[in-house]
Amino acid sequence: RWSDGNTANPRTLTVTKNLTLTAEFAEIDDNEVIDSGTCGENLTWTLTYYGVLIISGTGDMEDYYIDEPSPWNNKKNNIEKLIVEYGVTSIGNRAFSKCSSLTSVDIGNSVTSIGYEAFRSCSSLTSVDIGNSVTSIGRYAFFDCSSLTSVDIPHSVTSIGDDAFRSCSSLTSVDIGNSVTSIGGWAFSGCTSLTTVICEAINVPALGSGAFPDYASEQRKLYVPAESLDDYKAADQWKDFGYIFPIGGTYSITLTCNLEHGTVSGDGVYQAGETATLTATPKDGYKFVRWSDDNTINPRTLTVTEDLTLTAEFAIIEDDDVIDSGTCGENLMWTLTYNVV
Repeated sequence: RWSDGNTANPRTLTVTKNLTLTAEFAEIDDNEVIDSGTCGENLTWTLTYYGVLIISGTGDMEDYYIDEPSPWNNKKNNIEKLIVEYGVTSIGNRAFSKCSSLTSVDIGNSVTSIGYEAFRSCSSLTSVDIGNSVTSIGRYAFFDCSSLTSVDIPHSVTSIGDDAFRSCSSLTSVDIGNSVTSIGGWAFSGCTSLTTVICEAINVPALGSGAFPDYASEQRKLYVPAESLDDYKAADQWKDFGYIFPIGGTYSITLTCNLEHGTVSGDGVYQAGETATLTATPKDGYKFVRWSDDNTINPRTLTVTEDLTLTAEFAIIEDDDVIDSGTCGENLMWTLTYNVV
């Protein structure tokens, strides 16, 4: 404040006399509230100086609309962290839509539903802790959260709405709990970075149209309960995943060679779907020829999808063995040998 008790800043006045004022400052407290209000019959909200929005109380949050926005809407770009405390039972429609500075969300374990467009286009959102009482995730709830990289959907959730995570372009992995029975149309469409989906439901969830991206599906991995593996492999859309593995499944890679000619590395036990790099290293005077399945790539990288036994084949280097060749003119060619000819 100013020393005359006035708190306006900037302060405009008409100069009518000599005036001496002192501006008073104070250290900012982490929990200092800059705005507050109500957002439900028994719910309140507070926004701290450092951008933490806290929802507290009991009961449902109000729903909001384009022409009736949330009470914190005029400060939405100041919100960096959201804490929904225990006692709150729902997150209203469009409650935090387009909070562009919001990076993390912590949803208390009393919330049962996340409303329509609740977090739509929160472009900085990277972390979401969905409470373990949530049963439904509404349509467009996390649509276009372009910085979100992973999401764990708890076992309490039974339904994921249409377009719920659509266009989350940085999303690479999703873990879906064991109670989900339905996933809406285009729920994960436009998730161009999605490579791994874990679905823990024993009964295969019903999928709406285009629930998962259809491009690069041959590279996408799906992990499911072992007892349901065949059901997922036969189910519409689920069967389009490039790899379908049992959760917790492992495979062994065994490599052999003539140790007088060289060595091999990369064998061992791998998680299903893990990437392995196999290397054959010849001793002096020897060269790598092929693996026993006729593959000639060395080092060789593969996705582990089954138990595998391979032998590396080596051969004695001859002075005129060619390791590469090509053309270097209309009527010219070049060859490179192992040894000087």
